[in-house]
Amino acid sequence: MKFTVVWSEEAEARLADIWLNAPHYRNEISELASRIDAILRDDPHEVGESREGKRRIVYEPPLGAAFSVNQDDRIVLVLEIWRY
Repeated sequence: MKFTVVWSEEAEARLADIWLNAPHYRNEISELASRIDAILRDDPHEVGESREGKRRIVYEPPLGAAFSVNQDDRIVLVLEIWRY
């Protein structure tokens, strides 16, 4: 059974900012964000690296995202995203 991926307002705003400030890479940024969604839908407990508490991070270069998993509700919340 797949998970539902939800983005926090802060993460959505940051992704929009990254997209707006990368005019030559907008398609790539959109594809990477979609790939992060797809990866997190399948098995988020096995993705990326664990962090303090229930947080995990995943990398899809040049993007990174922090997220948390609610196993009972089968929801993944993307908390933040950044470009590195």
